[in-house]
Amino acid sequence: MCSEMTEFRPIAVALALLLLSCGLAGCWSAWDGEENAAPAYRGSDPFATDEESEPPGGASDDDDDDDAGSDDDDDLGGDSQSEVAIVALDPEPDSSGHHYRRPITITFDGDASGTMVRVVGPSEESDEHELPLLPQQWSENGTRLEVLPSMFLFPESLYRVTIEQNDSVLEYSFTTSSTGLPIDSGVTLDGRTYSVVPADGVAVSPPALGTLLSASSPGLTWLWQLHLDASADELSIDTGLASVDGAQVAQDACTPTTGLLPAGVGLTLSDAYFANSPDRLNFWLGDGLLELEQAEVSGDISPDGSSLEEVAVSGWLVTGSLAQLIGDDLVGSTASVSPCNWAKEQLGVSCETCPSGGQGCVWVHVASLSGSLQAAPMQEVGPLAALPCDGDNAFDAALSCALGGNAALPHRWLLLLPPLLVLGRRFRST
Repeated sequence: MCSEMTEFRPIAVALALLLLSCGLAGCWSAWDGEENAAPAYRGSDPFATDEESEPPGGASDDDDDDDAGSDDDDDLGGDSQSEVAIVALDPEPDSSGHHYRRPITITFDGDASGTMVRVVGPSEESDEHELPLLPQQWSENGTRLEVLPSMFLFPESLYRVTIEQNDSVLEYSFTTSSTGLPIDSGVTLDGRTYSVVPADGVAVSPPALGTLLSASSPGLTWLWQLHLDASADELSIDTGLASVDGAQVAQDACTPTTGLLPAGVGLTLSDAYFANSPDRLNFWLGDGLLELEQAEVSGDISPDGSSLEEVAVSGWLVTGSLAQLIGDDLVGSTASVSPCNWAKEQLGVSCETCPSGGQGCVWVHVASLSGSLQAAPMQEVGPLAALPCDGDNAFDAALSCALGGNAALPHRWLLLLPPLLVLGRRFRST
């Protein structure tokens, strides 16, 4: 029953807000003039054969992908007080879990912006090859450096990093994980359902979304069901919503299932990597249909098909699609609130003209999402078959309560909302 999802529903706003973030690995420049182009991935797209992506500058995702405790007190050496020490390395020395598309991150205890880095690893021709690197990405006042090769690393491969500062040199090695290798023989992807947990992702932009993301419930799950075409080189994704408690998955019967991408548009699958830049993507959140224009979707499937790795979704969110999810209580006012005003007041971002023109949009993006394989497949819920969301206004009220920091109404009280609303109208009419 839909009413059984009530305690989970106040958290659902985190999924909608999750999509108000920036791209796969970095931040991009905002809307410029009358043109609206989705920013490019910082690195070469393996599907692109005739041009290389331009590196945007700026922020990155802060989560280490290797084992915890990467505070490696590796000093660069030397006795000059102008030199600084390395306090963290990602990936860690001798680790073997680095994702082949993630940057190499070095954190210092002071401004180290003069540091030079070289990376040696395999190429198509040899095992010892110095990789061409994109321009260094410094942040946090010159204490954090991201190094990204111009091409993706190879899965299950050894790499050697050399860090030079003045006359001091530190060298260490790491191995990439198996993610990115071709799907194992005999693994059938068609029909598999994965739970993509918003709380595991990284909201890169707007910055105000970080707190909401970290506070979201780990039980809130975005369901992704894969469908492979006959040639096995393109896949489509159907989405739904669920609450997960251990091995128990309760799909939300109030949220219709729908294709993430428009009909006839798929994600190109190369080995285990999928990606595409559709003109539009959408998904339901309760009875609200969220829409993104000039979107980007990418990620990897583990070789054994058990998980999705480094999934990213981005695009220009049509703020008008938030109208059904935004109530007056969201900004503490009884006056009507436009979605653009809400985005400005709550998220600190201004609407821009959508790529299609006419409406207001904000650039959104979630990075480093992951998904685990579910035993039971997602069930289809059509828009007409979806159950009412606990009364006409209960879903809006739950979202308002969640964003306002108030405690969610107990399950039994939500059942009383419809009769209370009716009684209220009768009293006002007398």
